[in-house]
Amino acid sequence: SDVTHGGVKRVFVEKIGPEGSVVSGADAEGDYQGCVFRFTQGLEAGVNRIAFGPDGDLYTGGIGSAGDWGQPGKQRFGLQKLSFNGNLPFEMLAVRPNTGGVEIEFTKPLAEGAGADPLNYRLKHWYYQPTSTYGGPKLGEEILSVSAAHVSPDRKRVFLETDGLKAGHVVHVHLRGVRGEGDEQPWSTEAWYTLNRIPSRTFDYVPQAQGRAATQPAARVAPDEEGFDILFDGTPDSARGNWRGFKKPDLPEAWQVKDGVLALKGQGGGDIITRQSFEDFDLRLEWKIEPGGNSGIMYRVSETGEGTNATYLTGPEYQLLDDKDAADNKTTMTRAGSLYGIYPAPEASPVKPAGEWNEARIVIRGNHIEHWLNGQKIVDAEMGSEDWNQRLAASKFATWPRFAKEPEGHIALQDHGNEVSFRNIRIKRLEE
Repeated sequence: SDVTHGGVKRVFVEKIGPEGSVVSGADAEGDYQGCVFRFTQGLEAGVNRIAFGPDGDLYTGGIGSAGDWGQPGKQRFGLQKLSFNGNLPFEMLAVRPNTGGVEIEFTKPLAEGAGADPLNYRLKHWYYQPTSTYGGPKLGEEILSVSAAHVSPDRKRVFLETDGLKAGHVVHVHLRGVRGEGDEQPWSTEAWYTLNRIPSRTFDYVPQAQGRAATQPAARVAPDEEGFDILFDGTPDSARGNWRGFKKPDLPEAWQVKDGVLALKGQGGGDIITRQSFEDFDLRLEWKIEPGGNSGIMYRVSETGEGTNATYLTGPEYQLLDDKDAADNKTTMTRAGSLYGIYPAPEASPVKPAGEWNEARIVIRGNHIEHWLNGQKIVDAEMGSEDWNQRLAASKFATWPRFAKEPEGHIALQDHGNEVSFRNIRIKRLEE
C-alpha cells in the first residue's frame, strides 16, 4: 500500500545468493530484491494498510494524517474493498534480470507475432544517494539500449538483451505498444526492479550470441545525436519497420517510398500509424500536399475498444492543408497547422504553398499541446482547461466519448483522398 501515490502495488521478490544464483528458503544465504508494479489506483484515500478478509476480498485502510501522509486531492481517510471478478488481466507478472539483460514474464500470451520488436520496450536505470535529512536524489539516470527482444515459444516471456546493468540501481521497465492476444492492452505498463545483486542465470529460449542477429527485425528506429528517434529515414525498410495501417499489421501498398519520401499515392491506402505508442513527445517532420489537398497528423490515437473505428475519433489533429485551394480553407479553425476544429491557425499563416515542403512540429507534455509550423508556434493549448472545455463543447467532438482522452497512443498520418508526402520524421520522448 502507498499513502502518497495512493492505491495498491504488487511485488515480485526473489533471493539472490552471493555468487548470483537464485536461492530459496529462510536459511539460504542471499539478499532479497525484486520488482514493484502498479496494481490499482482510483481509491478514495492514500492507503496505509491492506489485508485480505475471510471472504477473500482485499480491504484497504486510508490514512487519516495531514501533510505528506496522504494522497493529494483525496479523502483523509476511508475504508474500501477490492473484489476479484474472475477476469485475469494481461500484465507483467514478473521481471527477472541477469548479466545480459532482463526477462519479462506476462500473465497471458502476447499476441501472435508481437513482442519481438526492441522498440516495444524502454529500459533505464538510476541509483539513489542517501542523505542525512529524508530520502535522497535520483542520480546516474541512463537509458539502456535494447539490442534484441526474444519471445518464448509460449509467448508468455520475452528476454530483452541490454548491456550496462549495474548492481545497486533501480531498473525501470516501460512497455510501449505491447499487446496480448485479442489485442488486449496491458493492465499496467511500468515496473521498477531494485537490483542489489545481478543474478547469473540463463533462459532456455534465448539463442546464443552468434545466432541472435538473425532474430532481430530489420531497419528500426535509431536515435540521432539530439536524442530523437528516427521514424522515417527515407528507406522502405524504415517505413515498413515503423509504420503500419490503422488496425492492420502492415504498411498499405498505396503508401509508397521513393526518393527518400513517404507518400500516399492512389486510392484505398487508409490512415497509417506508428507501431509504437507515445505519451509525451516532440515530433518533427516535413510535409507537402498536392494542390487542393487535405490531410492531417493525429496523435495519442487508440485502436482498441469502443469508439475507435477511425483515428480521428480519439486523436486530436494537426491539420495539413492547401490553404489556397482546399475546400476546408473557409475558416482558420481548419487551416494548416490548426488543432482541427478547436484551436485556429493564425490569419497570417507561415504555411508554404501546395507542392512545397513545410516543417511541422508537435510538442505534448501532459495536457499541454503546442503546434509549430515552419518555426513559428501557432497553437498553444491546455487540455482540460476552462478554455479547452468551452471550445470542445462548441465543436463536433463534444459527443465523442474518447476524443482527446487517451494518455498515450499512436501517431497517425491521414488518408484524406489526396496525395500527401512526408520526410525526415523523427520524435523525442519527453520524460517526466
